[in-house]
Amino acid sequence: MSGRIGRLTLMSVFFAAAPLGLAEADGISDNEIRIGVLNDISGLYSDLSGEGSAVAAQMAIDEFEAQFNPDFSIALYRADHQNKPEIASTHARTWFDVDNVDMITDIPTSSAALTVLRIAEEKNKLVIISGAAAPLITTTLALEPELLLLDEPRQGMGHEDVDRVMELIKRVAEDRTVLMVEHNMRVVSTIADRITVLSRGAVIAEGDYGTVSNDPQVIEAYIGTSNPEEEMWRAARTLHARTERSVFENKRLKKETESI
Repeated sequence: MSGRIGRLTLMSVFFAAAPLGLAEADGISDNEIRIGVLNDISGLYSDLSGEGSAVAAQMAIDEFEAQFNPDFSIALYRADHQNKPEIASTHARTWFDVDNVDMITDIPTSSAALTVLRIAEEKNKLVIISGAAAPLITTTLALEPELLLLDEPRQGMGHEDVDRVMELIKRVAEDRTVLMVEHNMRVVSTIADRITVLSRGAVIAEGDYGTVSNDPQVIEAYIGTSNPEEEMWRAARTLHARTERSVFENKRLKKETESI
């Protein structure tokens, strides 16, 4: 689920940039931003992305439109690439050439993602790839992008692989801009030069890790409160509730045992 929430956040970043000029760019037609969610709906990766990715994208669209009331519309397209690069290629070319889609996102399976990346480069379009992406980051560098967009690249990895991917991203960022959505604070504190924190689609803090991690709004939004005394009472109430539930369960189990 965290990947889908991250995808929602990255969509919000994309939408937030639109008023700054994206709506007038060559790739955006009829004052409408068109986004395609291309993934595996019924196969191996359907639980990781599938229909949930499209739902997350629609949630981001609805939240952005409700909060900012933009003067452009946002349309969502979706398709199943069946983990086959040739099908992914067909969908990508149809979306870019016929439907004037501005961005394709998700694309699990490295072969399909790399195919779509090459088409997007040819058409001067935007692609956002989600999920565990170590091999894909490496192959993508062959395209020499100036901007690399990553959505929780360490998702689905074991602890032993996270450090390796972090080092790879740091090396990649030496020669280009990397925009990354990430919820792992250790990863953020190690990699990010500048951090933008969003809550409900709005920016609440910006700066380096030391600045944003001590920001009262960030603490309140992601930890629960900036008041230590209130936090202490919150923890005490939670512990009390858990204790009451435990006592209740023990009594219930005892009765069930005695009735056997």
